[in-house]
Amino acid sequence: MAATIKPNATSDDTVKSIDDLIDSICDEFESDLLRDGQADISSFISRVDGKFAPVLFSELMLVDLEYSVGRGKAVSKEDYLRRFPDYSDVIETTAYKHSWPPSSSVVERVSPATEITRIGRYVLNERVGAGAAGDVWKAYDPLLQRTVAIKIPNALRLSDADLQRFLREGRAAAQLHHPNIVTVHETARDGATAYIVVDFIDGPNLRSHLSVQRMTSGDAAELCATLADALHYAHEQGVVHRDLKPANIILDAAGQPHITDFGLAKWAGDANEMTMTGQTLGTPAYMSPEQARGESATVDRRADVYALGVILYEMLTGQCPFAGSQAAVLNSVVHDAPLRPRVHDKRIERDLETICLKAIEKSPDRRYATADDFAADLRRFLDGMPVHARRVSSAEYGARWMRRRPAVVVATALGVAAAFFFVAAKRLTDTNRQLLGLQTVLLTSSPADAEAVIVPLSDSDYRAEPNTEEIVRGRTPLSVDLKPGNYLVVVALADGRFHEVIRRVPRDAHSIPGRYNHVYWTVAPDGSIKLPIIDIPPLDVTDDMALVSSVGPSASSGDELAGIEKTQPFYIDANEFTYGDVKDRIEGGKWPKSPNWPTKNPPTESDWFHCNFDHAMHDAELVGKRLPTMEEYATAAAAIAGRGDSTIQAGVDASASAVDLRPAVSEWTTSRLPIPIASDQGEIADELTSIRQIRLACGDAPPEASLTSIVHADGVTAFTAIRSNSAAIGFRGVRSAKPRFIDP
Repeated sequence: MAATIKPNATSDDTVKSIDDLIDSICDEFESDLLRDGQADISSFISRVDGKFAPVLFSELMLVDLEYSVGRGKAVSKEDYLRRFPDYSDVIETTAYKHSWPPSSSVVERVSPATEITRIGRYVLNERVGAGAAGDVWKAYDPLLQRTVAIKIPNALRLSDADLQRFLREGRAAAQLHHPNIVTVHETARDGATAYIVVDFIDGPNLRSHLSVQRMTSGDAAELCATLADALHYAHEQGVVHRDLKPANIILDAAGQPHITDFGLAKWAGDANEMTMTGQTLGTPAYMSPEQARGESATVDRRADVYALGVILYEMLTGQCPFAGSQAAVLNSVVHDAPLRPRVHDKRIERDLETICLKAIEKSPDRRYATADDFAADLRRFLDGMPVHARRVSSAEYGARWMRRRPAVVVATALGVAAAFFFVAAKRLTDTNRQLLGLQTVLLTSSPADAEAVIVPLSDSDYRAEPNTEEIVRGRTPLSVDLKPGNYLVVVALADGRFHEVIRRVPRDAHSIPGRYNHVYWTVAPDGSIKLPIIDIPPLDVTDDMALVSSVGPSASSGDELAGIEKTQPFYIDANEFTYGDVKDRIEGGKWPKSPNWPTKNPPTESDWFHCNFDHAMHDAELVGKRLPTMEEYATAAAAIAGRGDSTIQAGVDASASAVDLRPAVSEWTTSRLPIPIASDQGEIADELTSIRQIRLACGDAPPEASLTSIVHADGVTAFTAIRSNSAAIGFRGVRSAKPRFIDP
C-alpha cells in the first residue's frame, strides 16, 4: 500500500512504501534516543498520514519501551495513557514485562494474530519480534521436533512489491549454510499467508545489545572478524546483503553473531532482480556512497564491507559516522569525510582506527577488496601483528578532499589570489549591512525545492500593499539578507501546490518573538534568523471552497463598488470558522496545534475564547489558507448579488447559494482601514491607538467585542476591532486561484 505522506514529512523519494517510511522513522527515533537519551514520540507521529499514525505509534512505543527498560527505567501503561490519550486503544492492547534479559521480548503485543495457534505444520508459541513489515514468532516443528523462528509479514499493509521482497529473502538466504548466517529452512504459504521458517536464535539483536552495553576494542574487532567471515562466504555464493546493520545481526547465548534479513539482497541466482539505477535501497546510516547515489543495481560485495566498517565504527565510538535527517546523512555519506574514531575516544588503538577508516573509504577501490581481507587485517590487529591498512597522510587527506570538491578548490585559489580585494569588499558589505539593518534569514518549505518569492510589504504593517519593486526570488531552502519588516512569501511546487503566508523579519533577532507563525522566529548558532517552515498544502485543499472569478467592478456598477480594487480569481470558504469551531477541531485532532506555543505554560481553556487577529492569521495558514482582504470579501458579496463582473463557480461542496458572507458573527480580514476612519469614535481610536494595533473585522458585531462600525463599499459593514474576547469571532479561509508573483 503506497504511503500518503503529510507535507511536513521528512522522507525522501527513496522511501517507496509505508513500511519503509515507518522503519526509517523508527530508526531515526532510535538514533535520537541513543544520542540524546530522549526523543519526543509526538514529533515523529506527525510524519505519516493519520490512518497510519496508530501503526507508527505502536512501533515507536516499542522502541521507547525497550530503550527505557534497557536503561533500568520503569515505564507503566498509565504513563503512556497519560501522555498519549489519543492512542489508548493501542496502549491497552499491549502487555508489559518490566524485566530484562535482552534475550526475551520486552513486550508482547496482543492483536488478532495472537488468535492463530498454527501456521502450516508449525505451532506458534510466542511472538519474539515485531516490526512495521510483520512479526517474528518462536514456533515448534512437530515433524522434526525442533524450535524454529517464523517470519510472518503484515498482510494488511503488504504490497505486491513488499511480498516479492519478502519471498526473495527466503530464496536468497536459502542458498547459504554458514554458522553465522541464520539458516532458512522453508519458504511457504498457508492459504493467503506467506511465511519463512528460519533458525531460532535466542538472543537480542546487536542494536539492542549496543543500547545497553559498550564493547571493548578487542570484542568489537573479534565480532567484526566473525561477521566478515560470514559475509565473505555469502559473497562467494553470489549473495550481497545490501542492508547490513546492527538490527539485522542477532547474538546468541554465547555472544556469537548471526546475520539475518536478506530482503534487499542481490544474488546471482535471482532472475527477477528488483533494483535499477537511480533506486536507493538500504538504511542511510549504513549505506555505501554508491548506494546513496542510487547505483544499487551495480553495487558489489564492497558495499557490505562498507556497512560492516560503519558497524565497527559504531561499536568503537557509540555512534555512526554521520547523523541527522535522511537527506543530511545521504549527503554526508557521499561527500563528507567521517571524524576519526579517536576523536570520539582516545583509547581506541591507532591500528584499529586505520582498519575501520579503510573499510569506510568513499571509493570502493580504496576499501578492502573482500570481506576476507577485512577479517584478516582485524585478526592481525588482535594478534599484535602489523596490519596491512595504512594511515592516510595529511597531504593525501587534503588531496582527496580537493578531488571531491573541485569547485571549492578553484574558488579557494581565486580567493587567495584576490584576498586583499575581498577583505576590503567584506568591510564595505558589513558597513552597508549595519546601515541598512539587514538580517540573514533562512526560509524553508515542506516539501523542499519549491520556487519562492519574497515580497516586502510597503510598511511594517502586514496588511499593507506588496512592494513589487524589491521582490526576492529563489528556491527553498533559501538564505537571503532582508531588511526588518513584514513580507508576503509565496512558495510553489512544480505539481501546482503552493502557499501564501506572511513572515516577519525582526529588527533585533534576540527580541522576544510572538507565538504565531507570522511573528515567530528562532536564532541559529551562526546568528541567522530561521523563520517557521512553510507547509505546502495538497491540491485538494480547495475541494470544499467556491471559486470567485473576478476582474473587479463593471462599468455599469456605478460607484456601488467604489474603492474596491481589482482582484484576481480566488477561492473562498462557504462558511467562516468561529473560534468555538477551531477549538473543537483542534481538540478533536482534525487540525494541528500551533507548533510555537510554549511547552512550559501551554494555552489554557480561556485562550480558546480569546479571539484575536494574529490567532486567525495563524490558524488560516495551518489549514493551507489565508484571510481574505476586504476587497476579496466585497467582491464575493458582489458576485452573490450579481453585481460587477464577478461570478461564483460551484466547488465540490460549495455553490453561490451556499456562500454566506453575512453571518450572525464577525470575522477578520487583512485589509487596511480607510483613513480617516468614518466615525467620531474611529477618529478618536486612531488618535489613541496605533493603526498597526487596529484590526479589521466584518459581519455582525457580537455585543461582547469592542468594535467601531464603518460603512465600506458594496454595503459590507466592517469594524475596527481594538480588542475582542469572543468565541463568536472567527475567520473565513481564502486561497488565490494561482500563486501570485510567480510566472506560470
